Amino acid sequence: MQRLASILTISALASAFSSSAHAQDAAVPAPAPAPAAETDPWKFKLAAAFAGSENDESSNWNLRFAGEAQKKLETNVTTLSAEYYFQTSDGEETDNNLRVSALEEWLFKESKWEFFAQVIYQNDEFSDWEQRIGGYVGPAYRLVEKDSYKLKVRAGAGANYEFPTETWTPELLFGESLEWTINDRSKLVNALTIYPDLDEFGEYRLEVSAEYQIDLDATKSLKGNVGVRNEYDSYIEDTDGTSNDFKIYAGISAEF
Repeated sequence: MQRLASILTISALASAFSSSAHAQDAAVPAPAPAPAAETDPWKFKLAAAFAGSENDESSNWNLRFAGEAQKKLETNVTTLSAEYYFQTSDGEETDNNLRVSALEEWLFKESKWEFFAQVIYQNDEFSDWEQRIGGYVGPAYRLVEKDSYKLKVRAGAGANYEFPTETWTPELLFGESLEWTINDRSKLVNALTIYPDLDEFGEYRLEVSAEYQIDLDATKSLKGNVGVRNEYDSYIEDTDGTSNDFKIYAGISAEF
């Protein structure tokens, strides 16, 4: 009997200890989940294109470098871009052109309307104006917003200043930008902007560009591209096609 009583006592003490341990475990709160890692809102792109030929009779070289930095938030989109062209023919420079743009777009919640402000700087060694800076503001509207097709239109007003000629030109702005995802590997982007002169009716500038892009790797960070760009200036006398500044290129770009 004494041995049975001892066994029952030990069993009761073990049961009490187990219940106490379970109660303590239940009282300990579960650890809080780790906060989600913040994604970097900035995306970058660098592009380069190179073409050339040289023989005993002629030498021609053509370079293009471009870069873009873009930050997308729920309330606004900031886009900084630059594009540079350099060309030689038989050892002589025929093109030395830089274009830099800063574009800020403010978004309205649950609306396709936007408001934009843009500053553009250009330096063209072979143009009559040499250097030009312009600023423009106005509304924009996302006309089509589909997974494979996006079209935005905008309108605004501003002015450009050319130096060293110290010439001010007030202008309107009407433009569109298109992004067409052809398939899971390729895309076509297009932009058109016209700047009518507010002082001289019938005078205007026109910028048109189009670029085809195709993914070269599975990460979609390396792309091949073929593009064209033209800037028409009605102020320049149309002699030997000098009213148009037409460029064509093929190269690669890296996104990160």
